[in-house]
Amino acid sequence: MELFLLALAVIFGGGALALLSGGGARLTAALGAGGAIAGCALGLIPAVSSLVRGERYEWSAPWSAPYGSLSLAIDPLSAVFLIIVFGLSLTAAVYGAGYLAHLGGARRLGSPWFFFNTLVVSMAAVTVAQNAVLFLVAWETMSLASFFLVMFDHADEETRTAGFVYLAATHLGAAFLFAMFVILAQGAGSLEFRDFSAPGALAGVVFALAVVGFGSKAGLVPFHVWLPVAHPAAPSHVSALMSGAMIKMGVYGLLRTMTFLEYPQLWWGLALIGLGALSAVCGALWALGQDDLKKALAYSTVENAGIITMGIGLGALGASQDAPAVAALGFGGALFHAFNHALFKGLLFMNAGAVAHATGTRRMSLLGGLMKKTPLTGSLFIFGGAAICGLPPLNGFISEFLIYLAAFAGAVDGGPVTAGAGLAVIVFMAVTGTLAAAGVARAGGAVFLGAARSAAVEKAHEPGPSMLAAMLALAVMMTLAAALAPAVAGLLTAPVVELAASDPAAVEESVTWDCGYAAPSARMQYTPSSFAQPVSDFFHIILRPRAALAMEDGLFPKRTVFSHETDDPVESEFYRRLFAAAARGIGKLQAFRAARANVYIFYTAGALLALLVWGLILS
Repeated sequence: MELFLLALAVIFGGGALALLSGGGARLTAALGAGGAIAGCALGLIPAVSSLVRGERYEWSAPWSAPYGSLSLAIDPLSAVFLIIVFGLSLTAAVYGAGYLAHLGGARRLGSPWFFFNTLVVSMAAVTVAQNAVLFLVAWETMSLASFFLVMFDHADEETRTAGFVYLAATHLGAAFLFAMFVILAQGAGSLEFRDFSAPGALAGVVFALAVVGFGSKAGLVPFHVWLPVAHPAAPSHVSALMSGAMIKMGVYGLLRTMTFLEYPQLWWGLALIGLGALSAVCGALWALGQDDLKKALAYSTVENAGIITMGIGLGALGASQDAPAVAALGFGGALFHAFNHALFKGLLFMNAGAVAHATGTRRMSLLGGLMKKTPLTGSLFIFGGAAICGLPPLNGFISEFLIYLAAFAGAVDGGPVTAGAGLAVIVFMAVTGTLAAAGVARAGGAVFLGAARSAAVEKAHEPGPSMLAAMLALAVMMTLAAALAPAVAGLLTAPVVELAASDPAAVEESVTWDCGYAAPSARMQYTPSSFAQPVSDFFHIILRPRAALAMEDGLFPKRTVFSHETDDPVESEFYRRLFAAAARGIGKLQAFRAARANVYIFYTAGALLALLVWGLILS
């Protein structure tokens, strides 16, 4: 554990020095990114060691915080997520050094690097904390650090809105976690994880609170509202880290909570399968309706969070129904997919950043033909897209195949409930895979194939060496994860046991087929909207797309404008109204600012009296 603590010190120290340096972009990047890279490399050593050896490393120290203790532990379950955090953070730091370099003359970069490194440290602390107070402090630090990174372009109104939505959603989820830990602490008489237990009906209450609290961080529908607005607003290396690693903290928290409880109950698995299926299908559908490349990738994260949750649901169902094969394959597939998703989603978000850096836009309707300008970036997008669709023999296929095997095992060898749930997972996984393939084909075709739709593409170029190096490193790791899949699956045995409670020639270049037209133009090719329109219309009850057509009169109109937009109904119909009502309520509180000092004293005394009465009642 001493090496782990040293790693955290190096990461945080690099960020603090970058904040205090006051130097140019190169010095700031050298301190911030250098500290993150060196610290993450050190942190991977004890994490990999714990997973390979199946051992638990512990460390503790006194802490003056009430009911708190600096109790840390790395076990095989936390090691899986530490490898995700440190591995992706290392490559994101390499990418960020090049991505932020062009902003060096425009703004100070010490603050972004400080919050980036703080985010890495806090995520690592979440995975090793063994005390509820320490866990909540690390969780809140993670939320605040990521909030400041989302607010990187705070001068933009959409960014400020995204930051507000993210801050509200993350604290709403934290409230459920606080309630969960209070219930666990009352039963245990302690806030130490080793003392937690919740028998009988109380376990169901704790589980439900964990699903909402951790599910909001994981981006599960309907708690996902922050994710599609926050991820696009953040710098691309931060988007990669938030999507690939930070949402996994929600997955980790849910799995860790399940280890506190008694044997899983039947409805836990069914609830997780239902939430996962809803998130997977809706995320894939909503991704098809986005014109912003990063927003489409953000909804794809919702989809993959759903796939992971379906795997966890199958694992919990198998454990509750004494079906060890279903439990082992479900939990194993979920953990493997969490790792794989960190790799290919990190690659795709970095790729989107490279596109935006090269063209100045993320709107797919303004792009096209980038493969001619940036062939390496385009090839990496296709590689990552094929993996995220679950196409063999890439790593995404292998982890999804394990979840399919869990579902088939349940359908063939399980009882009626397990068989029905397994068949449902097979259907929803197949639908999700089809929609995901359509989304990747749409995005890849609109951005990299065909002809350029605007002048933004004309000056496009490949990204700098550090950005390319980070993307290539992730592509190599994806290849290794696929090639060494049996070994990787074997390493997951220890955490699964804990969760399941069971054991070329000549090449000729030519233009794209032009349907016989002598002078084809970009107007003749599919746009992202036209590509997705058939699917959007088929699912119009869920998506409720808005289409508008403006056409000049005459036999040969010179100008025709068609738009096709898809909103997130959960965000537009529920959360937008909720936040608007909250804003109106906060506005009414402005009247209190005009009150006199004696009125403030009266309010304070009243609050203290209410707290005193509450304390007497509880005692």
